[in-house]
Amino acid sequence: MAPAIGYFAGHQRRVSTHHVHNASNDIPSSIRAVQTVSNLSTTTGHLKPEDRESFEQLLSEILSSSDDGRGDGSAIETNLVTNYNLVTVVSRAGLENLVQDDPFSDADHLLSVASRSLSVLKIVFGKVPGVLFYAPAPSTVTDSHQAPLYIWLLPRLLALIGRPQTDSLQFEIVDLLGFAVRSVAKLASPSGNAHKLVDYLKGCIRGMHDQIMERQVP
Repeated sequence: MAPAIGYFAGHQRRVSTHHVHNASNDIPSSIRAVQTVSNLSTTTGHLKPEDRESFEQLLSEILSSSDDGRGDGSAIETNLVTNYNLVTVVSRAGLENLVQDDPFSDADHLLSVASRSLSVLKIVFGKVPGVLFYAPAPSTVTDSHQAPLYIWLLPRLLALIGRPQTDSLQFEIVDLLGFAVRSVAKLASPSGNAHKLVDYLKGCIRGMHDQIMERQVP
């Protein structure tokens, strides 16, 4: 069973009493979420409407694992591979639309989904902080090793800061970045991971600053 499918199939069994059925075909949303994760793991581009609905149901299932609706980590597995897949899906499906110019999109709805996506990421980092340093193994002998998750995720989060369309999310994004560093600092080993994360963040910020200054030079 593929890691992402295994994770969400297991999660589906735990929330079976909370299924919300699709009126058109009576398929439980959690099963459709498994299909969404599988598709997003191998494809790029905009989500289909039915996949978007399943993805948002997935966010709701994770966040509903506590009374305050923000999640307590009980719905999150500790396996690094499955959490890497979860973070990848949430980042792509929940955040990337914010930086795309689409005059026909519902900005308020996109911001709501993004806010919930940031909350899910915070749950994952709190429960499995080591996922930030996980790098998938090559799928074939000819493939090169992929970079750890934080190498590509942190720049994406930083890129959301300072944009007019994400103004209402600024605190949540900065809070998530700080929370990630604090969570990594609690890891028993290897030592120095928190400093590595902070140094990388500083480098990304310096790079963004330099790009802004270059654009301002006449």
